[in-house]
Amino acid sequence: MIYSIIFLTFFFYGPSAFSEYRVYQYLVKNKNLNDADKTLDNKSYFTTSSFDPATYLSYHGGSDSMKIELLKTWVCKGSTANRDTFCDGPAPALTENKNNSEAQ
Repeated sequence: MIYSIIFLTFFFYGPSAFSEYRVYQYLVKNKNLNDADKTLDNKSYFTTSSFDPATYLSYHGGSDSMKIELLKTWVCKGSTANRDTFCDGPAPALTENKNNSEAQ
């Protein structure tokens, strides 16, 4: 009997469940040595990922190959399945709203 109640509860309320994921934006600095002149490759770039800082660093070669700085993070609604891009962070929307209210 109790199993029937649990099953029916998840059956009816399960489809109404919502998913979300956290997005991280990093500044990545390479620490790779150039073979020609034995200097550090200090090229840096911005990237966005759903990996937390520790996972991102270990997945991309560890602290010996790069340094990362966490710039911002936000939560997106929905699933990451079959997703190529992430949702926009809240900062652009806040800036747009402020600019629209100043124009009026």
